[in-house]
Amino acid sequence: MSSLTELDKNIVKDEVLKSSDHGLISSILITHNSYYSQRGYTKSDEEFFEAVYGKKPEDYLYLLYRKIPYISKSDFYEFIKRKVYYSLLEPVAVLTSSHFEKISNKLTLRLKMSGYEIAEVIKPSILKMKNYKVAEILKPKDFHGGFYGTIIAEKDYKVAIHIAPFFYNIYWGPSKRTKNEVFVFMAPVTKPEKFKDYVVVSLDNNHNIIKIVDNANEKWSSEIAEVFNFLKAEEKINIYKKKAKEVLEALVATALENLGFRVNIDEKTKANGGVDVEADVWATRGVLKVYVSCKNHSQKVGIDVIANEVGRVMQMLEAPTVKIIVASEFTEQAKKLAERNGFVPIELGFKVDEKNIIKAYNIIYGTLKKYL
Repeated sequence: MSSLTELDKNIVKDEVLKSSDHGLISSILITHNSYYSQRGYTKSDEEFFEAVYGKKPEDYLYLLYRKIPYISKSDFYEFIKRKVYYSLLEPVAVLTSSHFEKISNKLTLRLKMSGYEIAEVIKPSILKMKNYKVAEILKPKDFHGGFYGTIIAEKDYKVAIHIAPFFYNIYWGPSKRTKNEVFVFMAPVTKPEKFKDYVVVSLDNNHNIIKIVDNANEKWSSEIAEVFNFLKAEEKINIYKKKAKEVLEALVATALENLGFRVNIDEKTKANGGVDVEADVWATRGVLKVYVSCKNHSQKVGIDVIANEVGRVMQMLEAPTVKIIVASEFTEQAKKLAERNGFVPIELGFKVDEKNIIKAYNIIYGTLKKYL
């Protein structure tokens, strides 16, 4: 150990933090625990780690070791566990807190919009360091005890949403607060099936949602997955909102794009008689050409509106392969006429506004996914 200096420690620490690789940082934290905590990490911990990052902790450490070839492998691992670990605790605690605040602020807003009450927010710890030792742990009454935070949300059930920017000190046992649990990782989550009975959400380093996997398949998990599904789509929705005449078009356009279509809003296509027909949303994917008419009305869409849409589509020189009309409600006659003429009617049950936008998006996305 005498060949390893304070400078070496800072070089390795800076290399780790500069990489922004949460798997590398987590591998150092969990490896230290395996040697110096009373419990250490178990085979189960390693399996969960690999399910989250796609590599084992030692795989990450070996890649780091190869960048510092002037020390022995045994000295390097000892150095990591003793010195580098303590030098990382404070910056990683601060990063954890920062990530948690940004993710939880956006998430709690959307949870409230979806009818949840926020019963409790349990924040991650912040550490104070001195001479490589933990000098003080700040413990507000809602302190979690690990490098992750939890939101407890309530509807007619409770759900615990654990936000874990780093894989460290995560408790896998049943929650004292609720059996319904969601884990949000800033990692690829390569084996989501490992998290049985949980909802698992994968984020990139900019907090964009990569994937949402519902392994519980229950009412609570389906509803919470819808909130995350909307968050995943929200940035695109906001872009389309600027182009669209109104919000319903933006939701349809986003849903189609997320299903792999190339999408245009208010697209004009050539028609018989030299008059263009404008589609609220026009989307293409391979041989599929999708025409969508959006009717975000307070009143039911009647038979005259459907007859007009049928006539418009019949005039188009480039005939769509799929015809869809989205509305709050249809009269029974209007719905039958639409179906008779090959339209897919999507009935939301309400006029779309900012208060019900999450519910509306998930109905539209789910229905389109079924038909397309």
